[in-house]
Amino acid sequence: MKKYLVIIISIAVLLVPAITLAGTIHDTFGDGVFGLKWGSSIEEVKEAFPDGKEIETSGFKSYIVKDSRTLFGYERKDSDEIQFGFDLEGRLGGVTVTFAGTATESGLFVFILYSYFGKDVTPVPVGKIMKTEWPDDNGTSITMIQDLKFSGKRKFSLTIFNRAYLKNHPVKTELGF
Repeated sequence: MKKYLVIIISIAVLLVPAITLAGTIHDTFGDGVFGLKWGSSIEEVKEAFPDGKEIETSGFKSYIVKDSRTLFGYERKDSDEIQFGFDLEGRLGGVTVTFAGTATESGLFVFILYSYFGKDVTPVPVGKIMKTEWPDDNGTSITMIQDLKFSGKRKFSLTIFNRAYLKNHPVKTELGF
């Protein structure tokens, strides 16, 4: 009997962390970020962050602001930015937050993210960057990008993306396929 009790307790101990992490990304960022809802217009973002600059590339708009607020307990620099990304209909669908730091700080930040969102991810080198992407969680995902300089200053970023707000999915013939 004791043998079975030990096995059941062991399985429970292994499953509890997995259960507590399931849905964490969506629970944290599913509604939006920085007080803004996913699907917000660029005007709403400008109202919340009036000192940014708007950029347009191939019909997609971005809005970039300097921002040094502390995130995940990590103190960011005055040169750090938040970039809000909009789809072709002008709806907020993604946010990239940049961080300036050292290789050590970049590595520590990955462990901070592991503690919040789980470590069931594999960093993948892509050219001169390292990409760590957590699995999509009900339409919400996060990706960390680190440059691969191993000494001196290093930039890294965290992108939070949300597809759940999209009501209309494109038809492939409308896309030219």
